[in-house]
Order: sequence, then structure tokens, then C-alpha cells
Amino acid sequence: MTEDNVSFKMIAQTSDSIEKLFEINTRIDERVKEMQHRQGAFEARLEGVISGYQEVIQKVAVLESKDGSMILNDVNKCKEELAKIDKRLLVAEKSNDLSKDRWNRVFTFTMQLVWVLLAAWLLMKLNLQSPSVP
Repeated sequence: MTEDNVSFKMIAQTSDSIEKLFEINTRIDERVKEMQHRQGAFEARLEGVISGYQEVIQKVAVLESKDGSMILNDVNKCKEELAKIDKRLLVAEKSNDLSKDRWNRVFTFTMQLVWVLLAAWLLMKLNLQSPSVP
């Protein structure tokens, strides 16, 4: 019976060992899948960086191939246009200020006229004489 007992123990140990190996194999497979997923994401990001780098290199090559004086001329033209726009804005602000001042004078005159008419109407209703004007 001891031989049966020993062989039973060996079979049980072998079975446990196989089960543990299966669990380890499963965990290794899961980790490998995760690493493959991360590797794919990394490669996608790397491809994006590489394509961005290539675009920048192409733009630099185009800028280097162009004459710098053309760019300088374009910048000078832009400065002149900005100066013209600035002058036009100043003229518009001045005309706006003049227009505001004009409307303020019209409003003040209208209010004074309304007060004079109101005072005349009150004097007429109350049958009073207007004071003498010096």
C-alpha cells in the first residue's frame, strides 16, 4: 500500500504542479497581451512624432530655399499696412470724439430750451410776470 500511497502523492504533486504551471502560463499570456497593446500605442505615438518631425523638416527646407529678402519685404509691407490702419483708426477716433461733442452740445441746448419753455408755461399758467433780464 505504500507504493500506491507514494504514487498517489506523486500524481497529486504532478497535478498541482501542472495547475500552477497553467496559472503561471495564463498570467504570462495576459502580461504579454498588455505589453503588445502598450507597444502598439507607443508605436502609434512614435509614428505621429516622426510625421510631425518630417513636416517641420520640410517647412524648414522650404524656408531655407527661399530668399530672406522676400520675407523681409513682406514684413516691411505688413508694417506699412499696419501704420496706415493705425492712422485710419486715429482719424476715426477723432471724428467720433467730434461727433460726441457735437451731440453733447445739441443735447445741452435742447435741455435748456425745454427748461425755458417749461418756465414760460408755468409763468403763463400762474399768471406771473417774467423777471426782468439784465
